[in-house]
Amino acid sequence: MANHVDGYLSIQANEEGMKAFQKITGKLESAREKNGESWGEVHLAELFFDDLDDEKLTRDWMCENVGAKWAYAREWDEESIAMYSAWSPCGDFAEWVVKEVCKADPDATGRLEYLDEMPNFIGVAKYDKDGMDDDECIEWEEIQEMCILENEDLRKLWDEDNQEWKDEDAADEILWEIKWEVSSEWCGKQ
Repeated sequence: MANHVDGYLSIQANEEGMKAFQKITGKLESAREKNGESWGEVHLAELFFDDLDDEKLTRDWMCENVGAKWAYAREWDEESIAMYSAWSPCGDFAEWVVKEVCKADPDATGRLEYLDEMPNFIGVAKYDKDGMDDDECIEWEEIQEMCILENEDLRKLWDEDNQEWKDEDAADEILWEIKWEVSSEWCGKQ
């Protein structure tokens, strides 16, 4: 099961749509300043509440409106937000952002790349004015298969008949070196 999930939401829109997106990131910047920070993360619920308190900000509210029990924006720019969350990606948040942008540009789209810290899973979800349009997600077994196909040394360590490693320590070392690159390449193709 995932613990921390990194997410990267990018927006494609016309000039008016990008202005709408920049209003959202402007609220993140204002929340950061309100908290007395010039840099650092901002709780995503700051976009929904003027004054956060424990009565409003419950685990249920977060799961229903953001997609995870807690979530923070790490950084943002004119066309994207990098975030991290607990247990699952911030799909509901991404959908909300894209729908807000689509009020200014009905043809706007959003793309959320997400990956668990292990990675237990990686995925790419796409959004438009109607909500989620597509979500491709693969789990660790498929990531491991991609790594085996990608790396000759890893292929030599895999016992296909018994579905196990011949030398698990050596395989873990190679996997550690290549799994993020292989995962990133897969996300880029989606």
